[in-house]
Amino acid sequence: MKPILHAQALELANSNAFILRECSAQIAKDLDFDEHWLNGEPHTADFIKISLQKKLSELLSEGSSAHIQQLLYRVDVNEVQLSREMERGSRASLAELLAELIVKRELQKVIVRNIYSGKLKV
Repeated sequence: MKPILHAQALELANSNAFILRECSAQIAKDLDFDEHWLNGEPHTADFIKISLQKKLSELLSEGSSAHIQQLLYRVDVNEVQLSREMERGSRASLAELLAELIVKRELQKVIVRNIYSGKLKV
């Protein structure tokens, strides 16, 4: 199976509501958030990213970098990619960058799981 590009993952997610719901649930599980962390039904991947960015901003303002590192480890965010993106400085905030990378990784997990289970055809 070819790797799924981020643009393809976004397209799949935005056209399959169950993928968005599973992504939201996977984020809640991996980041140990309340199951209702997302205020409302996710209707796009951007909605999830923006909501996650707000939540991460709160965590970052609490100043717990060790806690953030644990979260990234549980999600399995690529540290090399994170460092590269931080050096590039193309995001308005660290919370925005982290939210983007987390949603990207969680979508990958959810999509691959659904492809292998036969629930999603690509």
